[in-house]
This record gives sequence, structure tokens and C-alpha cells, in this order.
Amino acid sequence: MSTVEDLDPADRALVHAAREVLRERYLEARHEVAAAVRMRSGAVYLGLHVESSIGRASICAEGMALGAALLAGEREIDTIAAVVQFPDGGWRIVSPCGVCRELIGDYGPDAHVIDYDAGAVRRVTIASLLPSKTTRRWAW
Repeated sequence: MSTVEDLDPADRALVHAAREVLRERYLEARHEVAAAVRMRSGAVYLGLHVESSIGRASICAEGMALGAALLAGEREIDTIAAVVQFPDGGWRIVSPCGVCRELIGDYGPDAHVIDYDAGAVRRVTIASLLPSKTTRRWAW
């Protein structure tokens, strides 16, 4: 079984950046997930999950991180990682939800994701998490 320690240093740093956000901003039932996205430029942008009393209005950390990158003028996603923190202080990498998979795939069809699957941490392509996706490629 692979762990975070098995990731390359750049990917471990991405996970660490997301964990740092939760160390600073964790609030049970409101801000339990954070994400970090590294763009091809090497710049890293952060996002925090924003929970709503109406679940559908909640905003995922991955979308917030991607939005921060796009706002800064970035366009090419290299890798994204998200972590969840539990009330006891424990944490783990979390796989992107279906909506985030679609979003990452739309904006970075060649992007990589630090994924958690059945206890194993692995770096995978977004395409492997969303097979047969209809790709949307916008002209910048």
C-alpha cells in the first residue's frame, strides 16, 4: 500500500500545502477539506471547502483552488491534491468528487490528481478517474 511518503517531493509539498490550510482554517462541519493545485508554471494555489446549510450550495476546495489559479491568469493544471481533516485531528488525502472531476477535466484534460483509493495514495491522470469523459477544450 502506498502512502504520501511514496510521492515525489513536489507532490508531497502539494499535499503539505493543503494540510497547512486546514491547520489554519479547519472548522468542523464548515471547512474540513482543503486543496492545492500546482500549475505548469510551478505556482501553487490553495482552496478551502465552504460548507452550506443547503448542501448543493457548498463549494469544493478543488474548485476554489482552481478559481484562484484562473484569477491569477494561470491556465495549465499540472497536479491537484485535496485533504480532509477529521475532528480528532487525523487527516487523509481525499479523491475529488464527481463534479470536481468534471471541472478538473474541463480545465486540465492532461492534469494529474493525487488520489486516495482503498487505503492507497497514488498519482493518477484525471482521465483515469473519469473514463469516457466528453472533453471540452476552450480556446484561450
